[in-house]
Amino acid sequence: QLNSNDTDQIALDINAANIDADVIDITADAVTTANVMDVSADALTTGGILNLVSDSSDTSARSLVKITNDNTASTEVKGLEMVMDSGHYGIHLDHNYSDTSAQTIYALNIDFDKTGASTSNNTMYGIFLDMDNTTATNGVNNMFGLDVSATLTHAANAGTANVTGATITATAGTN
Repeated sequence: QLNSNDTDQIALDINAANIDADVIDITADAVTTANVMDVSADALTTGGILNLVSDSSDTSARSLVKITNDNTASTEVKGLEMVMDSGHYGIHLDHNYSDTSAQTIYALNIDFDKTGASTSNNTMYGIFLDMDNTTATNGVNNMFGLDVSATLTHAANAGTANVTGATITATAGTN
């Protein structure tokens, strides 16, 4: 157990020179109904619960955060669950890309593959959006299931600018 009663000092500070070994490695394979890590931060004002920063200039492909559920039998597992009871944004993704070479850039890329052979009915959603407002009592209330604002402007008076707000292709068939 680690107790820190000094309010302006770091409770646990790890300085590691590791190159090819994990700095922290937790094995908790016996845990069944508890959380391996549990963090409570009820007095936050402008601080946050978790801040992860990488300033590496290495161009190797990698993931900064990776969540893996390796067992195909665990069908009711949610890879990531977030419950947001307040705030303007449930998820805010701010992707800034400034490279000047030719690239294909994705701010959000969802790859969903159902690979198991099925002999029963299936319903699959790439994105399922459920929006409800049943408490409005007055005023003008607007709800948008999807609001796309796509802007492409050439900084120089050259080239061709093509922009599409949404491209939707739906294909069904049988063998």
